[in-house]
Amino acid sequence: MYDKFLTYRDIELDYRIRDAKNMCQELGYSKIASKGDYMVIANRFIDNHDSNVSDNDQLEAIIEDYFKQKGDKK
Repeated sequence: MYDKFLTYRDIELDYRIRDAKNMCQELGYSKIASKGDYMVIANRFIDNHDSNVSDNDQLEAIIEDYFKQKGDKK
């Protein structure tokens, strides 16, 4: 499945990039989002994760804030 030399962070990042893609699609940002956008969103999620807030709520807030700061609209 995964190379034994990948770090936990690499594996977590891969999962979170997929989550970011899926959530961007649900929120209507998939047509304007790039691979680089997904990477930034995933890293922000990992770096700022709060176990007291649902993952979906956090990811949605990060995505909305990210595209608002970029000035991109759905």
